Amino acid sequence: MTFDPVYFKIGHKEQEEPVLVGNWKILDSFVDKKISHRLSSTDQIYSQNGFHFIVEHEFLDSLQKIFFPIGCIILISLFLNLFSSMRFKDNISMRIFGQLYLLLTFFALKFTLADEIPTTHYINLVDLLFIIGTAVIVLNLLSSIILSERYLEEKAGTRRLEILLDKSAPGLTFVALFASIIYVFS
Repeated sequence: MTFDPVYFKIGHKEQEEPVLVGNWKILDSFVDKKISHRLSSTDQIYSQNGFHFIVEHEFLDSLQKIFFPIGCIILISLFLNLFSSMRFKDNISMRIFGQLYLLLTFFALKFTLADEIPTTHYINLVDLLFIIGTAVIVLNLLSSIILSERYLEEKAGTRRLEILLDKSAPGLTFVALFASIIYVFS
């Protein structure tokens, strides 16, 4: 018995919920028709059809909703450490609260994008970016707290430690981001 499909579409007829959500769209669909012989007899045939859909995802939407906000928050966190020296006492609370606000903003962004990001059983690029971003902000926050304590106690070598931490953080961040991109795409 052979089956020759005339028309097909994606989804379930009984359910109202669409299969493709968000900014995915179907570009093309086609049927791969094959006829095979049964194993029990060579004169009986059956159809072996494959239904294929070619879908496309709008990259600019992901760039605008996910990658640009994550990058901006990470850059603001790094710039906050680079350009607000803690040797001035007025910058201490600004730097610590700034990092704390960025951490809360980052968590709010992750919560807001929860419906937009597909759930997978493996770590994808977006998950790695959120992990790296959270680590950068938390490490900048902790270093700001430790440095503020050292500045308030007027310990020797605090300025050198601040320069070392503030200058190495951007390099380590970009190495981590580059390594995550290589990890995902290899």
